[in-house]
Amino acid sequence: MKNRIPHKIYKYQSLADGSHCLENLTKHQVYFPKPELLNDPFDFRISFVLSSLTEKEWRSGFDKFSEMIEADLGTNAVKQAQAEFLTNGELNQHFKNTLIRANSKNISGSSAKYEQRGVACFAKKFDNILMWSHYADGHRGLCLEFDTRFPPFNDPQKLHKVIYDNHRPTLSPIEFIVNGFIPVTPLITKSRKWEYEKEWRLITPHGNSSIEYDPKALTGIYFGCLMPDAQKRKIATMPANSAPHLFCMKTSTTEFKLEYFPFHI
Repeated sequence: MKNRIPHKIYKYQSLADGSHCLENLTKHQVYFPKPELLNDPFDFRISFVLSSLTEKEWRSGFDKFSEMIEADLGTNAVKQAQAEFLTNGELNQHFKNTLIRANSKNISGSSAKYEQRGVACFAKKFDNILMWSHYADGHRGLCLEFDTRFPPFNDPQKLHKVIYDNHRPTLSPIEFIVNGFIPVTPLITKSRKWEYEKEWRLITPHGNSSIEYDPKALTGIYFGCLMPDAQKRKIATMPANSAPHLFCMKTSTTEFKLEYFPFHI
């Protein structure tokens, strides 16, 4: 079952030099860095592991392999493949080794393409203390609130909920040859150590580029509890044509949590 996209998603942003946050805010755009700039060394690293394939799965791969050969080379080529890869009507180890080698090469090429993709990271909550510390310059940055009813956030083919697991995702050669593509799972699976982020990812074909969003998608800006007042006033005047709600975060006086209140110029 596909995960339901939340009504709002949030992007924590630093205002440090080189962040381009204010420029992106003015232009109503989101920046999509390449995976190499992500802070998790396991991100977008696809493991190729052959594990526990059943004979039925191997046979499915052979059937698909035969269909591809017939489409390209004709029926005689299929008969030659059957003679080479079937022993007494059963798949032999030679076929399995051949398929593994072929798909290892294909997956390696596809992995290189994934390294060129762009990924923008979002969270499900705006009041996560650790997120403010790690991604919003130690609470001196801001957090943008986006309504997912507007593009590009409303595309379930591009916006994905991150999966958290103790084991790295793997791919089998059968999975690749039968489906013809690498599924998105390896690109959105992270260690359970990151589970506190409650992350959603917007993935695009080309990294280190920006995509404009519908101005109506930006519905709120939350200022970090340590952001200087002068900086708040400066930002408050920038996205006027979006007319988002503006809020200030503050530390609770009774609990280890963040609270918020409306900001007025």
